[in-house]
Parts: sequence; structure tokens; C-alpha cells
Amino acid sequence: MLVPGSLLDLEWLRSNEGSQLLNCLLHRNGTRFRQFGLLEGPPVPSHMNIEEVSYKVMLVGKTGVGKTSTVAKLTGNDVPLSHNETPGLQTSHVFWPGKIKHLGKTVLFNIQLFDAGETALKRYDHILPACQDGVDAMMFLFSFVDKGSFDEIPQHFTRLTNPGDGISKIILGTKFDLHAHSEVTQRDIRDLESHWQIPVLRIRNVQNSQQAESSGEGLGDVIPVLNTLCEHLWHRDIVLSGRTL
Repeated sequence: MLVPGSLLDLEWLRSNEGSQLLNCLLHRNGTRFRQFGLLEGPPVPSHMNIEEVSYKVMLVGKTGVGKTSTVAKLTGNDVPLSHNETPGLQTSHVFWPGKIKHLGKTVLFNIQLFDAGETALKRYDHILPACQDGVDAMMFLFSFVDKGSFDEIPQHFTRLTNPGDGISKIILGTKFDLHAHSEVTQRDIRDLESHWQIPVLRIRNVQNSQQAESSGEGLGDVIPVLNTLCEHLWHRDIVLSGRTL
């Protein structure tokens, strides 16, 4: 399992360069991502020598696990207050900067998120192939308050992936803010990570409070998810290209 910080400098965002680039992606309050159209991009200063790379990420998980609210949280949109199954296929994208340690260069990751509703997947045969076509990573979601969604993760692995398929795999536990009602134990998490050698991340599926936004903590649980995802995607490219660090 890839150790966090092996490829990305996780402290770089605190540097002057990191802060300047991150500010290009955020609103003035520094806690919400700006939205860019399909033909738009962040206003990166011309003096910055930055490489942009694009990746396609598919979200996988049972209905109600929190895929839509997770996408909203990661892209800086409002988290839905009630659950409505995703109609068809929805795509979103988020930009995230990173400093590659062994190369000393800055990369802007353009992550395209694909979220399909379970009913649509069953009804329309073309949606799943559309999600899988050219996919670079799959993010498998479970809810901490739904043990059944956690137990289904191995089934999703078997159904959607194959050994050596070159797809990065991340597991994300949602609704971590409801830890008092959690049905998934830390031992369950450790066993899953150990068996599959895949990291299990956590996210709160609630809107940032005004207090969090005013204190600059609005991205607190988003940063580890995006850093880990980008680091695994970059590692995937290294493995597929046959390069070494």
C-alpha cells in the first residue's frame, strides 16, 4: 500500500507557491472551490511552470451511500440536505494542485468524477460501459452507518476490476460525522486495508459550518482525500510507464 507522502509533498500547500496556486482555485473565503466551465480553467499565473494532467474517476457504491454528496463536497458545491437518487449519469470536475517530490515540479490535477444512479445502471446497458471507458481510478464508497454497504466492497472489486487492470483503487467511508452511530469498526477498516492493500479514507457528508468557513477549516477533510487520490493516480502512471522513482 502506498505510504502517504511518498510522491506528493503534503506540506507544499502551506508554502507561498502552494498557497498562491490554491487561491486560484478557491473563492475569496478560501474554503469553497470555484466552478469552471468545460472550456475554462483556473487563472494560473503565467510565471508558474505547471503541468496539467487529466484523470477520469468513477464512484462506486450502493444507493444512499453518499456518492452525490461526496461529489458536492469534493467540488465545492452545496451538499444536498435530503437523498435523491442520481438520475442517469452525472459528471463533475475539480482541480487540485500537487508538488511531485522526486521531480520537484508542480502539477495541476484535473479530476473528472463520474457518478451514476443505481436504477439507471440497471435500466440502461450503456451507462456502465460509459463510466468504465478510459477510467483511471475507481473510488469505492461505503457509509459508516450502513454495514451492508461496507460488506459489499469486495463484491464491487470482483465485479468491476481485475488484477493488473491498471486502475487505481481508493475506498472512502462517508458520513464519518455520524461516528456515534457507526456500524463499521476500526478493526473492520484495518482488516479491509490489510487484505486489499488499499487505503480507506473518511469524509463528513455535511455542509461546512459558518464557523469552519470563517476559521479556514472548510477544506479540512477534503484535502486528505484529494491528496491521496492524486498521489495514487500519479503512482499509477509511473507503474504503467515502467518508470522508477
